[in-house]
Amino acid sequence: MSRVFNSATELVDAIIATVGKKVVLGLPIGIGKAVNVVDALYARAKSDPSISLDIFTGLTLEVPSGRSDLENRFLAPLVERLYSRWQTPAYASDVRRRTLPTNVTVREFYLRPG
Repeated sequence: MSRVFNSATELVDAIIATVGKKVVLGLPIGIGKAVNVVDALYARAKSDPSISLDIFTGLTLEVPSGRSDLENRFLAPLVERLYSRWQTPAYASDVRRRTLPTNVTVREFYLRPG
């Protein structure tokens, strides 16, 4: 039976009510992730340490950003043109900074070169 949810938060409530506080989330490779749902689940787990969230994904796509003012000015037109509608998942910056909460794991099976 299909259900329609009015918000990602409402969906997260239903997910936790259905599967409990141990959530294993599989995400498709590349574009096509429901980032608003992923972000809502991540925010809930981040604010509630009793929730265990395991994210399995082939690849997390992020909007490119430069490391300097020059790099950012060079990238700005490209980013605006190609990524203006793309949303980077909230967990991505915490993975990069190594600040994921202890109750959240992210497992990517694609390793970036370099």
